[in-house]
Amino acid sequence: MEKNIYTKFSNDRSEKFNIVTSITIDDDGRRHVYKKAASKKSNHHIERMKKNALQLQTLLTSTAFGVNGCSSSITGVAELEFIQGKSFEEELDEALLCDDNGICFLKLLSWYKEELYKIASREFIVSGQFEEVFLSKDFFDKENKDGTDSFFDINKKLYAAELTDIDLIFPNIIHTEKDGYIIIDYEWTFDCLIPIDFVIYRALFFYLAGERYDKVKKKLGTIDLVDYLDIPKELLPVFEKMEKSFQQYIARDNVPMWKLYNENAGMLYGIKGMAEKENSDKKKFEANLYVDERKIQTCKAMLSDGDCLMLIPVKSKNQKLIFNVGICQYRISGLFGFDINGNICACKYRTNGNKLCDDIYVTGDCHIELYIEDIPDGLNEIFLDYKIENTSLKTIVKELESVAQLELENGE
Repeated sequence: MEKNIYTKFSNDRSEKFNIVTSITIDDDGRRHVYKKAASKKSNHHIERMKKNALQLQTLLTSTAFGVNGCSSSITGVAELEFIQGKSFEEELDEALLCDDNGICFLKLLSWYKEELYKIASREFIVSGQFEEVFLSKDFFDKENKDGTDSFFDINKKLYAAELTDIDLIFPNIIHTEKDGYIIIDYEWTFDCLIPIDFVIYRALFFYLAGERYDKVKKKLGTIDLVDYLDIPKELLPVFEKMEKSFQQYIARDNVPMWKLYNENAGMLYGIKGMAEKENSDKKKFEANLYVDERKIQTCKAMLSDGDCLMLIPVKSKNQKLIFNVGICQYRISGLFGFDINGNICACKYRTNGNKLCDDIYVTGDCHIELYIEDIPDGLNEIFLDYKIENTSLKTIVKELESVAQLELENGE
């Protein structure tokens, strides 16, 4: 007799990819993992996963990775072993705590890359299946050579495996005492050629998301992980669009629940977290400038009567500024530059903050990001005129309530 102790519905996808993951415990205390098709339309997805398990086991025999095999004679059901151990992500986190200037951390990343390259025996070429999944026309403009041709505009050959699990992110690799490193999830495995550098980029991208980015930068200093792992920087924008295309592919003809909620219920603000941030952080009138997710420099503001004027060098058509401030509300008065004739050129931007009214924004975690896009040609510098509003949290809450009331009255 097995008792269910965990269930996850992966139903924010296209119907043919919807599955249910369950963990059960039997009378002997042993745990079992099941992945089941949510409907007949997703039976093929589960059956393909069973096939992928066998093929990956053969492919990875020359590496340090094993595969958590799956079985079941029932169509649309896969039973997997419950693997216990420490994830590769946890090992990297522990390495960051070592007092060795990041040497252990870098060795682990190098090892990960070396193991993947053991199976990258083919030179990468673009196929029809690859285009369907990773080169959606929604994200690539081939007339501007921002798609397929980009892979051939670099000075480095790209290599791929016969079969690729693109979800080889660090939490999906478990270090066990008995069997070494085991891959526990290979749902997104494709039999077309995919650059192995994309798999590495993807694992690194998800690992560095959130607060880890600052921890890693503090530990490694000037070491750039993209350079260290020899990932062509020219392909970073392409890899980013490939990921967006992949996400669109698996969600095709489906609107995820989180998107429906955001569209119908509006933004949620964690007031307690905002208060804690407001009380704990120091107010900083500076920002870090990023191009292609790489920090270029720190920009400092000149203060005048509470307003801030920041001079931003133009390094790329698209740039990002990140402010870490102890206040949740800010105002952007202008973002502009001067062309060679001295004419003012307004610059397009978007921000992670939510607009309250006019040019006033609020962010729930005191983390402000400003994306400057499609910077006009001929600009060497941009002026940002902004103000970090010294507004109490009570005032922000009242403003949010006023906006909500106005939307309610207008029937929005």
